[in-house]
Amino acid sequence: MGKKQKAIDYHQQSLDYHQKSLAIYVERGDRTDEVATLGKLGNAYNSLGQYQKAIDYYQRSLAISLEINDCTDVGASLCNLGDAYCSLKQYQQAIDYYQKALIVLRETDHRQFRANSLSGLGSINYWLGKYQQAIDFYQQSLTIYREIGHRENEAISLGALGIAYGSLRQYEQAINYFEQSLPIFRKIGDYRYQGASLCNLGDA
Repeated sequence: MGKKQKAIDYHQQSLDYHQKSLAIYVERGDRTDEVATLGKLGNAYNSLGQYQKAIDYYQRSLAISLEINDCTDVGASLCNLGDAYCSLKQYQQAIDYYQKALIVLRETDHRQFRANSLSGLGSINYWLGKYQQAIDFYQQSLTIYREIGHRENEAISLGALGIAYGSLRQYEQAINYFEQSLPIFRKIGDYRYQGASLCNLGDA
């Protein structure tokens, strides 16, 4: 069995367990855990590339979060919807959800989803060829990832900044960011991103 098939099998097992727990939370009327489990189901389908199913679960999570007036879960659901629409390359819808998430999450202490939304907006601007705007969003997300100590996303943001500066032909800046990201990827043992950082450095 190949690695890809194993990963699919693990995600399917995850879906099965989450569906069973969801049924229990619905029966008990536990709305908070229902929201969390709907989000996890959305994440699992998102990882499988089944983005429309992911969106369906994120929308259900959002509806309940609004009903129980939980700003953090509302923001998380909006950010997740932005990610899913981003994967579908429906960028305007993704932008709308990310921007709504940022507005809601300003009223909470949950900074990771704020950073995720900023990073998502950075990626969309990059794909649209708006490199300076992308850099502005990546810088904001990088600041938050550093503040909360999320090393992997910090390194990913550094790499994204390097790519954006490379697209602007500002190669010294690009090299600076790639060189910052590489030791972090080495420390956390992410060989895939280590290889990408080295390739990016070679290109720059």
